[in-house]
Amino acid sequence: MLHNLSNKYGRVMLGPLKYCHIESLRNLRNRERKWFIYSDEIDCKTQRLWFEKYLKTENDYFFSVSEIKRPDFFIGAVALYNFINDGKACEFGRIVIDRDATTEKGLGFDTTVCACRIGFEQLGVQKIMLEVFSDNISAMKTYLRAGFIVNEKEYGNKLLKMELLKDNSLLYTTGKNI
Repeated sequence: MLHNLSNKYGRVMLGPLKYCHIESLRNLRNRERKWFIYSDEIDCKTQRLWFEKYLKTENDYFFSVSEIKRPDFFIGAVALYNFINDGKACEFGRIVIDRDATTEKGLGFDTTVCACRIGFEQLGVQKIMLEVFSDNISAMKTYLRAGFIVNEKEYGNKLLKMELLKDNSLLYTTGKNI
């Protein structure tokens, strides 16, 4: 959906996903597709059609990720979507960071915290949920460090559901920037 939300945290900044980003996103997503539930390869035409549909979809906030030191250089994407309970809860996902485009480590964590802060502070959600494959150890470490807790296991323990509550979030309970 068209939006103008943005935020900075740590070394990253998030802004609205734009048409100029979608080919880089497609290539990156295809390269990392084993970590996505829908893991088919995506061609250029399908990506353009998806983006046109995305722009018309309510309550689907897709963000481009860039480093603060290189604000015009796309290094990844993340989204907040599937809002429920009158907008008090949403899903976090579609996160992908191009490790080949940066020498920095830990940008997935900065991106996760930044997106969650947008959800809590700008969109007013109280709970953010996600699904992650249990063998995606790097993502699991990132989400646990950001304060997510495992809520339930599905599909023979292969897919984990996690959640982060604003009231219990380390983002707010410690009084520190994590």
